[in-house]
Parts: sequence; structure tokens; C-alpha cells
Amino acid sequence: MSALYVYGIVDTGPPASLADGQAVGGAPADTIDWLTDSDLPVSAVVSPAPDDLRGKRRDLLAHQRVLDLLAEHGPVLPMRFGVVAPDEQTLLESLRGNAERYTRLLRELAGRVELNVKALPDEQQFIASASNDPAVRSALQAARRDGSHERQVQLGQAVATAVAQRRQLCGAQLLDRLHPLASRTATLAAGDKYVLNAAFLVERSAVDGFTDAVDELRAQLSPAVDLVLTGPLPPYSFVGD
Repeated sequence: MSALYVYGIVDTGPPASLADGQAVGGAPADTIDWLTDSDLPVSAVVSPAPDDLRGKRRDLLAHQRVLDLLAEHGPVLPMRFGVVAPDEQTLLESLRGNAERYTRLLRELAGRVELNVKALPDEQQFIASASNDPAVRSALQAARRDGSHERQVQLGQAVATAVAQRRQLCGAQLLDRLHPLASRTATLAAGDKYVLNAAFLVERSAVDGFTDAVDELRAQLSPAVDLVLTGPLPPYSFVGD
């Protein structure tokens, strides 16, 4: 049996037109199909898996486009790029084993989309603001009295601690401001690059209000922090494994 590339899970047959899309691997949209059975309340949206599946830009965009078209017609549980089932039978067995959970998730996600907010700090602005921290002022005074290497290290540590605290506080305040505007919130890996990287599950009717709130926060925080809003997206961050 042939392997199947899996785009996502939906709760209906194929009402969505995918004519404007393309299958992963470059095949035309009419190779995309809905796999289900009479005893199943959900369907998997699939196409023949390409032999040389890789993360090419063309295929990443094709995957995203299919999910966007599906989401225009109803809730979808999106799969990350690269999910392949070995054959129809294996995929159908997986659908049967997870049908109850998939159905519950589809109900929860109906009418909602994901919006991602990344907050990028200007490190120089944060370092400058750290000069007001009592511990930094104390370490600076000590370094001026005694310019030893040890004092310089202590000053650097005090600045790093103050900057980290300000980053953490900024992220928490942003989350507190945006969380009430969403049905659900998922914090994502921020690393050293962001003070906040979070996904918000938002009612489609509330997207404009959420966008306005982000714009307002961006104006308030500039130039210390820049907010990057991405979406609406299929709810990748809210479907679990």
C-alpha cells in the first residue's frame, strides 16, 4: 500500500474546495482526498506521500495553503509539516483510536484561530533601564571606588540580573494583557531572542480586537520592545501531540 501525506483532521467530508491549493510534492490539488470510514466522525485530509519529502519552501507553502483553505470552511486539527502514514489502514486505525479526542478538539476549536505574538527586546534599552536598579547602582558605586576586576565582574553580573528581571517582567505583563482576549494561551520557547513568544486561540470575530490591542501595546513599548503578530493561523499550538 502507498504511504499518505497527512495535512490535518476535519469533522466532515470534502465540502472545502482546494482548487487554489497544491499537494505537497507538487501534485495537483485533485490528488488531495478525505480518508474516512462509515463508523468514523472525522476524516484525515491526505495526498500521496512524495518519495523525496523534504522541507522545501514549495512544499512548506503547499502544506500551509491546504490548511488555510480547510480552515476557511470549518475547524481543522493541523498536522505539522512532514507527517506521513505508511498506508490507509494504519491511518484509519489511528483515526478510530483517537476519534473521541479529535471530535472534542474540533468542537473546542470551531470558529477560532491561532495568533502568535513575539516580543523582541532592544537590549541596549533594557541595559540602560537597568541602571536604575538599586543593586546595579550599588555595584557601580563599588566599581568606581575600587576598579578591580572582581568589582567589574560584580557590576556585570548585577546588570545581567537586572536585565533578566526586566525581560521576565515585560513578558509577564504582556501575557497578562493579552491572555484575557483569548480563549486559550500557550507559551512557546522564547530563548534569549524574545521576552515573550506565545500563541493565543482567538475567536475569529475577536481577531480585529486582538490586533488592535497588540498595536496599542507596540506603541506603548516602542522602542524598547517590538511586537510581531503572526496570523490568523490554523491552531497548531492547541491540538496536542
